[in-house]
Amino acid sequence: MMILLLLFLPLLSFSKDLFTLYGDVFQVAIPAYALIHSYQEKDTEGMKELGISYALSMGATYALKVTVHERRPNGSKHSFPSGHTSSAFAGAWYLQRRYGSSQGIPAVILASFVGASRVHAKAHYVHDVLASVLLTFGISYAVVKRYSVGVEVSEEETGLVITGRW
Repeated sequence: MMILLLLFLPLLSFSKDLFTLYGDVFQVAIPAYALIHSYQEKDTEGMKELGISYALSMGATYALKVTVHERRPNGSKHSFPSGHTSSAFAGAWYLQRRYGSSQGIPAVILASFVGASRVHAKAHYVHDVLASVLLTFGISYAVVKRYSVGVEVSEEETGLVITGRW
């Protein structure tokens, strides 16, 4: 995760405070980590599910932004729901649903800080962030299936062969 942070830092404005910068970076770093983790697991089905759940989450987020017309605390448009939070939690809920708590809990904690950074930056209200958390939770749990280890047993002339991925 730290490598991803270092890759994204040059792309960002350093005039922001560090907590706001954290939210800008980790909105991308969390789903990127989810994709990299699935790739390392050779989990092509998971990568498809991540793509679908991420696209649906972001599509629903932006559809709501242009439909609801809520102003941000700083006065600009399109407050509800939080796009940064939706992006981060789409990756976090995917990791939780697909791979369980060992991957999911750290990602959900990191994504929570993304949401908090958006409230801190006066870009969103708390309800904008909570709506994003719930929206992405529902989509991820509808689309993403638990990663299961397949075990195949076959008999050969020399004995029993068991194959699987852990």
